[in-house]
Amino acid sequence: MRRRRVLAVRQPGRGGLLALPGGKLEPGETPRAAAARELREETAIAVAPERLVDLELTIAVADGALVLHPFALAQPPAPAGRGELPARWIAVERLAPGALAPGFARSVHRALEVLGAGDRAPAALASWFAARASTLPWRATRDPYAVLVCEVMSQQTQIERVRAYWERWIERWPSAGALAAASLAEVLDAWRGLGYPRRARDLLAAARIIAADGWPAPERLTELPGVGPYTADAIRCFALEQAVLPRDANVRRVLARRFPGGLRAGGEAWATGGALMDLGRIHCRARRRCPGCPLRAGCMVALEDDERWDPAAPAPRQARYAGSLRERRGALLRAALDGERPELARDPQAAASLIADGLLAASGGVLVVVGAIVGGAPCSS
Repeated sequence: MRRRRVLAVRQPGRGGLLALPGGKLEPGETPRAAAARELREETAIAVAPERLVDLELTIAVADGALVLHPFALAQPPAPAGRGELPARWIAVERLAPGALAPGFARSVHRALEVLGAGDRAPAALASWFAARASTLPWRATRDPYAVLVCEVMSQQTQIERVRAYWERWIERWPSAGALAAASLAEVLDAWRGLGYPRRARDLLAAARIIAADGWPAPERLTELPGVGPYTADAIRCFALEQAVLPRDANVRRVLARRFPGGLRAGGEAWATGGALMDLGRIHCRARRRCPGCPLRAGCMVALEDDERWDPAAPAPRQARYAGSLRERRGALLRAALDGERPELARDPQAAASLIADGLLAASGGVLVVVGAIVGGAPCSS
């Protein structure tokens, strides 16, 4: 493999089927020695067997009658003479129109992962994203606070649902200082419907720290409540325009499938990051939708007929919501925000978890919002 170009041969009598150089294992021969021999015989490229990189991949084809054991070669030498079969270097992006021998795509994808030094995003991705960049309101700003709100809201929540919440939130609390002055009850009430209210609690706590002490240095953003490595990278990329690529579930799928050797964040990392997120949400989904994808050329996964092969890790299955502790917590929290003062005995487990999270407080056997006035005194957790 040389700069995303793969050495392929055309199998005679197979209608021009492209295959990697290779053949059968001779008696007493190791797979590595066989690969070096076949490479020399088919392409006239002579290389010491120890230079071949074992991809540690076995592929069964023809219902298990044939097992492929592929190797790769970094910086291969030029052919010393004419090989037995026509051979040529083919750019990975140009493989799609041709018919590939079984296991070809999987072998090349694995070789890109093992040998790849990182690619740059193709121009086709930038062009595709340019037509979409203004469709989400937070992309029109480089305000770290606005990006923080968006990223916290987007955790475990579909982006289509986030838009309306984000717009209302920014209109009501346009800065960290404005949010810092709000009460937890106000923040939780505005958060209704987004789920996982601990995110709102942490967002309020982060805003109060920022309002009091300013933003921490970019490398210390994870010191803010509720800000993990991904959210910190998102702020650095989308607000500060640093060459950092935030990796949410969508981006990780695209990278695993299309850029197994890694992707270098260029001078406009914010555009690349946004494009990869959109691509993972629209095309490179858990059940991929390859037609229309601007990165289909050069994607080994898109060439495979076997839908069971997917280098992207499967998304964990969400626990059932109906009857879950999460649903019961939500019911108690809504009741408290509505001023109903539900009794702790109504659901002791859910009540205890809400109190432990600092979302509600107990007073006289009932649940109230933290900071609410009960019996002439403020409640706290």
